[in-house]
Amino acid sequence: MDFKALVTKIVTSIFDPLVVLIVALALIYFLLGVLKYIQSAGDDTKRKEGTTMMTYGIIALFVMVSVWGLVRVLQNTFPFNNNVINPPSTGSSNPGLNPGQVAPPFPPVNNPGDSIDDYD
Repeated sequence: MDFKALVTKIVTSIFDPLVVLIVALALIYFLLGVLKYIQSAGDDTKRKEGTTMMTYGIIALFVMVSVWGLVRVLQNTFPFNNNVINPPSTGSSNPGLNPGQVAPPFPPVNNPGDSIDDYD
């Protein structure tokens, strides 16, 4: 196993699930803040704690998404051997496709003057 394959295996088996876990924890922390805010309708100090939790959860999610966006901008700006780092996914966004399988291209567009028989 060469070094590139080893690094790829480490990233896909350790870091991708770790990123998904951290995003999930930030979302859970935000939702716990919402729950605390709703449950403490009469207590101002607990409402403030809930607001603080929601704020920190939103900030954590914003930072994580911003870092991924910055990585994508850098990848599109500088040619890094065309290796695209995508955010980790929890499943296929296209039902019927296996992970790593690419969807077929769109069919050609009919131009004015073309007959439908040209695209068989």
